[in-house]
Amino acid sequence: MRVALAATLFSARTSCCWTNQTNYLDLEGTLWLEDHLANYPRTVIVISHDRDLLDTSVDQILHLDRGKLTLYKGSYSSFEEQRATREMLDAKHAKRRPTNASGCRRRRPLKAKASKARQAQSA
Repeated sequence: MRVALAATLFSARTSCCWTNQTNYLDLEGTLWLEDHLANYPRTVIVISHDRDLLDTSVDQILHLDRGKLTLYKGSYSSFEEQRATREMLDAKHAKRRPTNASGCRRRRPLKAKASKARQAQSA
């Protein structure tokens, strides 16, 4: 597995996408991969459940949630903190928005203007 990973990393590709990179690696191989990815000069898309790998080897997280992509700068731990903060703020904002009985946000009432009222009455 190490040889296959090394061959991929040392190829002349401009980008690479892997999933579950550490499944078949021992501790030494995993540490080597984390270090190598952290210093890799090209773009690598890492899809992994290994939080330690993500924490040590990535500097941006592209998160897909409800069909919306959000880019977070920093490690995986930083992403978790930023996402929790964003969700907390979104929840606070949602509480402030008034809703009607059907659960939809109410629109602000339209302000009546005297000139518009005269136009409506004359029609």
